[in-house]
Amino acid sequence: MREATLDSEPRTLMFTTLVLADGTPLLVTSDSGERTRLASGEATLLRAGETVGIESFGPPETYFVISLALGGKGQQGRAAFPTTPIHASEPFTMSHADHDLDLIRDVLAADEETSLPAGAAPVVLLVTAGELRIAGEGDDAETSLVAGEAASFSGPLELAGDGAGASFVSAYLGAELPIVATPVPAVSGGAPRGATSVATPAPSPERAATPEPATEPAATPAQAPAADTDDDGLSDAREAELGTDPERRDTDDDGIDDGGEIDLGSDPLNLDTDGDLLYDRGEVVYNVDVLEPDTDGDGLPDGEEVYIYDTNPALADTDGDGTDDFAEVNAPSEDEEEEPAPDEPPADESDTDGDGLTDEQEDRFGTDPNDLDSDGDTVNDSNEVAAGTNPNDPEDFP
Repeated sequence: MREATLDSEPRTLMFTTLVLADGTPLLVTSDSGERTRLASGEATLLRAGETVGIESFGPPETYFVISLALGGKGQQGRAAFPTTPIHASEPFTMSHADHDLDLIRDVLAADEETSLPAGAAPVVLLVTAGELRIAGEGDDAETSLVAGEAASFSGPLELAGDGAGASFVSAYLGAELPIVATPVPAVSGGAPRGATSVATPAPSPERAATPEPATEPAATPAQAPAADTDDDGLSDAREAELGTDPERRDTDDDGIDDGGEIDLGSDPLNLDTDGDLLYDRGEVVYNVDVLEPDTDGDGLPDGEEVYIYDTNPALADTDGDGTDDFAEVNAPSEDEEEEPAPDEPPADESDTDGDGLTDEQEDRFGTDPNDLDSDGDTVNDSNEVAAGTNPNDPEDFP
């Protein structure tokens, strides 16, 4: 595990590594400039030799790193992520062949069961929430892991959620992949050595071929498909109409391809279409409306429910106690006086500088309510907040 912050330094990886987000979304930037946004529960594969930066889209956040290290070099590999590992498996031997490498994630309710077959190497299990019961064979007798714990197991496993259930990921090496034979090209003057020659049949002398009628129309060639340089489901011509980049699958870098945004109804040029501080891909992850800032109608924007109050943006009453989330987060604390407050005017929704943040929100984020671009980096304050960059730092922008 390692803590990602807004100023995380790039690091060069010695080994193939899986990075798993487990809270606030992460932004992974490669040395080629390619950027990948990971929502909570999402992962990406990084290859040995890559130099990457890993940043948090909010407060400092913990994420998980799973590396496949060559024998005896595990200590060297930790230089890229200088933290004490949660778990280091015993060395194991692999055949010199290609294998599938999978990261399996599952969420089990209490007493819900699933299974994992034996892999080509020990299976690494990491529990990210709750408690997981594990039953194996031989030395892998029944045991359990709680959130933040990991262990390696051999052979098939039977898994079940314990208590309130569990979330887990598994690094799994599959069976050896078969080698696909490459066809041998024909050799002029005869078959290749060791190959069987196949005679070319002579035309039958019994009947001459009947020529096609001269009036037969020629076949019309199929029309070539429209060019789609970035393979995002939109033709280059359509991208020109929309103003999107025909060489980038995801122009606004919100985690949804441009073509997918058109299908969804969101704006491919705005990473937060409805302006609720939850980027468009996050709306899909949390199963909320990409066009509605307050999906559950409880008075709290979806982004604030996710990043500030830790409530469910799809449920007006997250804990089901009969009081909606807005009332709960605005309830007076026990230390406050219980006397009824005097009549107060409604909350101020004014936006003096017209940047998309109310003056009250500007005060919360420490930005200038009279300047739509407080740090002068050409990106207005609300877009910086939505993107997770610092609206008060001219060097930090989407």
